[in-house]
Amino acid sequence: MATLFHNAHIRTLGPSGSVDCLLAEEGGHIVAVGEAARAHPLAAGAAAVDLGGRAVLPGPVDAHVHLLQYAENDLYQADLGGCRTLDELLERLSAHGKRRPEGWLLGAGFDHEMFPTHAMPTRADLDRAAPNRPAMVARLCYHVISANSEALRLTGIESESGILSEDRMDPVYAAIPKLTKAQTLEVARHAMALAAKAGFTGCHVLIASREEVEAFQTLRANGELSIRVRMQMPFALFHELTATGLRTTFGDEWLSIGGIKMFADGSMGARTAALTTDYTDDPGNCGELIHPPARLAEMVREVHDAGCQAVIHAIGDEAMDVAMDAITAAAGENTRAARHRIEHASIVRPDQVRRLADTGIVCCVQPQFTVTDFWTVQRLGEERKAWIYPFASMLKAGCILSGGTDCPVERLSPLEAIGRAVTRDAPWRGESISQGYLADERLSVEQAWRLYTTGSAYSGFDEASRGTLEPGMVCDFIALDADPFTADPKSIETMVPAMTVVGGRIAPVS
Repeated sequence: MATLFHNAHIRTLGPSGSVDCLLAEEGGHIVAVGEAARAHPLAAGAAAVDLGGRAVLPGPVDAHVHLLQYAENDLYQADLGGCRTLDELLERLSAHGKRRPEGWLLGAGFDHEMFPTHAMPTRADLDRAAPNRPAMVARLCYHVISANSEALRLTGIESESGILSEDRMDPVYAAIPKLTKAQTLEVARHAMALAAKAGFTGCHVLIASREEVEAFQTLRANGELSIRVRMQMPFALFHELTATGLRTTFGDEWLSIGGIKMFADGSMGARTAALTTDYTDDPGNCGELIHPPARLAEMVREVHDAGCQAVIHAIGDEAMDVAMDAITAAAGENTRAARHRIEHASIVRPDQVRRLADTGIVCCVQPQFTVTDFWTVQRLGEERKAWIYPFASMLKAGCILSGGTDCPVERLSPLEAIGRAVTRDAPWRGESISQGYLADERLSVEQAWRLYTTGSAYSGFDEASRGTLEPGMVCDFIALDADPFTADPKSIETMVPAMTVVGGRIAPVS
């Protein structure tokens, strides 16, 4: 049966502009909007859904999210986000340990820069919370962890501090027992509810294992996918994937194969993002490249030649150079058509902005970082401040941007992400713009919303069916009690969706 959604202020973000209703056919695509919807032959027999005068906008798609990791953390780990002191972190970890008294004690989401000492928890600190069991806590960037004595003993790692970053963390993660198949499926179901409740109608999900792929396939086969999922595959599964004949975009409107994820560098928080010159607050350190440039270029060429999309994590400006070199060497004059992506693009020099615009390389950015990474100016110094998340400059130059949250690094919230793109601030900061970040890099509400709609659609080769609420597009939208386009910009990030609709159906959130 068709559905007529009416009594709403609908911003289509397309040629139809603003309308008060839309009609979706049984398959979940929009067939008409506004007066044409009321006059359409399907309208007479359609189910009517009164949206109560709410603001309706095209459904946001998170183009970079570790959704299953977030859902797993929510079910099995201590939430350390927002901890202001080491003692608070240890108290939360201990409380979680009482709820889960056996096995590894795990926690994630803290930022040590918020502590008075700005110091990472140490091996000795974690021993206080877990003297007789292995324990590990991950900083919110997931590029640096702290492990206790028992965890280090089990993994054979020698470290006085217990603080480990990048590939030095691998033995710890390898020692943590993996979820069972049933647990992974439970996590995937939980992930669907979390994303829909947040207001996302689709996600480009960073996949960590074959088991996660199988869990999504099971949900799709059972009709349990309540949002649209594009699986961004790790390079470790690339050869296995392509050996079966699968490529980027294979699948359907609900579940499809995305790009192949690679890393150029680490993170700003761990001071492992690769810079062309030293960190201002750590002289002698320029960060680190995960692979030699020639090796990354070889990987990208393999991906490109296999007909897949390259998805490269690059944060520092040195990593940006290496990533762009690898992409253009592989794709040549077809670079724009290939739509290879750079994830994060946090530190971007003006010459790099021009190169991104000229080549058409897609950048997936995370506006929440502009507030969360309040210490970035300290890392880079005043002379490089203008290179930090230059979203407005990038759009003005003609760069192609999509939006992600990088959850669980950040909160799973399109409204928070869009709000911070608009304000580059947060309500709890008072009148200040986020610790010196440039106010002229703020986006309009429409520009910010398009990061997560038309931008995410383009970056996923989905622009023919997603991104606007026009006839022929999928009926994916969120309804809000307040209109972000007219509300106080600082109120956007605290808005909560009243309804998430995917394929013309109200998505379950529990």
